[in-house]
Amino acid sequence: MDTPIVRPIPPLTRLKELARRSEHDATLLVSDGADRVFVQKLVPAETANPEVWDALSRTSHPALVRVWQVDREPWGLSVLMDYVPGPTLEQVVEAQGALAPKDVVPLIGQVAQGAAELHRLGIVHRDLSCANVVVGPLGACIIDAGIARRPGPDTKRHDTVVLGTRGFAAPEQYGFAETDPRTDVYALGRLAAFLLTGLSPASPICEEALDDPAVVPAPLRRVIERACSLSPADRPATALDFARNLERAVGEGSAEAHRPERPTASPAGHDGRDRRPTAQGTIHPSPAGTPRGGGAPPAWRRRLATAATVVGALFCALMACGLLMTPSHPGMGKPLWDFQCLSIGVCMGLVPGLLTRWFLRGERRFSTARHPAVLWVALLGACFVATLLLVGISSALFEG
Repeated sequence: MDTPIVRPIPPLTRLKELARRSEHDATLLVSDGADRVFVQKLVPAETANPEVWDALSRTSHPALVRVWQVDREPWGLSVLMDYVPGPTLEQVVEAQGALAPKDVVPLIGQVAQGAAELHRLGIVHRDLSCANVVVGPLGACIIDAGIARRPGPDTKRHDTVVLGTRGFAAPEQYGFAETDPRTDVYALGRLAAFLLTGLSPASPICEEALDDPAVVPAPLRRVIERACSLSPADRPATALDFARNLERAVGEGSAEAHRPERPTASPAGHDGRDRRPTAQGTIHPSPAGTPRGGGAPPAWRRRLATAATVVGALFCALMACGLLMTPSHPGMGKPLWDFQCLSIGVCMGLVPGLLTRWFLRGERRFSTARHPAVLWVALLGACFVATLLLVGISSALFEG
């Protein structure tokens, strides 16, 4: 299906500021003379690459945002492009949790097609992250090419200055080598890991979730690990190769899941989530919650986690500030009184608040623990015991 031709008609009116890092580094929502909405991106001279934007203005691939106008300014570039309505992949996962493999494959396939078109134009994107892909009316669409480059003499220099998104950027973007299309293959692997686990690839627990076959089937994990190899030579040669490997791995994972020794009585996953594909490939949240080891928690758990952190921090501040200003206990020295107040504030306020936050949000070790509630209670008990020990030992040492 071709993208409809909707050229902007001057004059442009600024509607909203979507993002801004500096005066000439911003993303704006604008409307034209016909009240149609577009995006205007301001790119500073130090990161601007007019050749990339000019090349993008000559393609109309549905997996790439349509670029209408590239104006050169003394401070850099002003780029006018289509506004693609829809959530980013980051927002999809935040709202719905980790996605089923059958939902991930078409999304990654569409992003891979967009990346392949960029590579055909001689462009390396270098920032294929969950925030730069929107699920629009025509499917997944890459919406930003702010640090994309055409390989050349200055590529490595730029790689050491602009690294892309942490967790998605390939090792060579840190100055170890020159970027090429396999840099984007690495990012596609990290993007697939994010969608399957619901966890940021920058988090160490993402790797733990990937190693859990209940979260990511082994065939999928192997394909992702190869795409995310440290050496570009060990990765699939093209983005489309990776997408095809991922699709085949889903078939292998489905075959393993239907072996007689592992029967399933319903289309629900191991956590009770409905894994059946929905009409027209639309992704919908599953009411039963998110799978262990991945996914964004429900809104009420996030709010409760924030409240627990705030309460813990306030209690710690009360002990550290309020009680430190009160007279010490008769017969107890001021340093001992201060130490015990701080110990109680940290061990009975701040640390339990953080543990409760991580438990409710399914972060860190709680995301992969077999019994997260038991782990949470055990750690709270350990905080209480640690407080008693600190108070008792300090009293014995100072008073002795």
